Amino acid sequence: MSKLIDAAKDGVTDTIEKFTTSSDRSGATVDRVGNMDKAGVSKKTIAQQLTDNDRFGQTFDASEIPTIRKIYNQSQAAPGITAKQARALIQDQAVAAKTNELPEQGQLPA
Repeated sequence: MSKLIDAAKDGVTDTIEKFTTSSDRSGATVDRVGNMDKAGVSKKTIAQQLTDNDRFGQTFDASEIPTIRKIYNQSQAAPGITAKQARALIQDQAVAAKTNELPEQGQLPA
């Protein structure tokens, strides 16, 4: 009975995720990768699952899983990059692309 309930929950979750944003799906993916890695699922297996599910033909390698796990760990407390920081860096990059100048080193948004 437990397997039936789990299958039903998974089906509902998978259906709902078809209608979510890329931010929601990214967060869910990072959370799942982090939980699988924490549970001891091999990095090669996790990478293969990501590759099998990729709709753009991208491949994933076991060596990339620790980076995803770092993001998972960081996200337990707070976002790794705030919305304000991301917006400022994107704006700075747009200016740099137009003027061919980069901000002075160390001049990152707070």
